[in-house]
Amino acid sequence: PGAEKPETARLAFGAFDPEGERGPKPGDTTHINSVWVEGGVIYIGGVHLARLIAIGRDGPGAYARIPTWTHNARPFRGGVLANSTGSDSIGWFDRTGNLLRRYEIPQFPAESLEHTDLPQDYARQAFGRGLCLSDGPGGAGSALLIGGSSPASLSAYRLETGERLKTVTLTMDVRNAVHGLEIWPFD
Repeated sequence: PGAEKPETARLAFGAFDPEGERGPKPGDTTHINSVWVEGGVIYIGGVHLARLIAIGRDGPGAYARIPTWTHNARPFRGGVLANSTGSDSIGWFDRTGNLLRRYEIPQFPAESLEHTDLPQDYARQAFGRGLCLSDGPGGAGSALLIGGSSPASLSAYRLETGERLKTVTLTMDVRNAVHGLEIWPFD
């Protein structure tokens, strides 16, 4: 897939037996949260990885740099699309990690939100978690990016301009975020 070779020896993969004595120390060191399969290659992203990893026939390699604190990372047009959770936006990045386009996740007045007394690492608004693409109502050339976020919202953006066209919010409870989006029927 054009995956670069790993930059450090720290990138290693192998079988893990959770009942065995060998393995990683307990802890959340990568926080893997996105897996995408395309063209026989598995792409993996995580909050602490700062890379989208490609696992192909030749083994693992860094496909692209991405910011930490991303979700739903996937290859797209020679770069990467991802929820940039740390910046309350969706980002389209080139493979070196440079931001090509930013899609703002909607934010609401604090007084309209519910359960804002919870710690922000548990629940907060503008936490982007779902991501998919659609051809849009005009077919090819009117591509839409659809993002899910907290409080339970879906937003549609013009892919090429970043303009947010519409947001539908189901609840103002920040504990709810829209995850795992896909266009149906599936191909």
